[in-house]
Amino acid sequence: MTDNILTGQLGESICSVRLLKMDIPCSLVHLQKTDILALKDGKPLRIQVKSSRMKRAYERKGREYFSYHFSIASGGRPKQPLTKEVCDIVALVAIDRERVIFKKVEELDGKLTKHITPDDFFIGCDLFSWKKCFDRDETL
Repeated sequence: MTDNILTGQLGESICSVRLLKMDIPCSLVHLQKTDILALKDGKPLRIQVKSSRMKRAYERKGREYFSYHFSIASGGRPKQPLTKEVCDIVALVAIDRERVIFKKVEELDGKLTKHITPDDFFIGCDLFSWKKCFDRDETL
């Protein structure tokens, strides 16, 4: 099994556990671009899971900086940005920290990659980011 497949499976499992611990009913489905199907207020939400391990980002003045690098695209070549047509929520999973940041797909602004600092994966980021997805717009 390749490292990419293992990383993806770990991320999906971590995300599923985090959702269940927040009392969000969900199930791994692997249907088209949907990795997890969750329910919020009885309505289905399609979740695309993206996983990463912490990597060295750069060095400045002798100090190393690290981040998580996510490919938030789908398909082969050329890569296509994720859109509302394929998923509702993107779950960005820090494998080594076993934490998740949830984002509405519209928040990704059509980008193909996303870099997140380790500090953004704080204790409780899962619940905080999940609630933030629904703060402004309850239409999901």
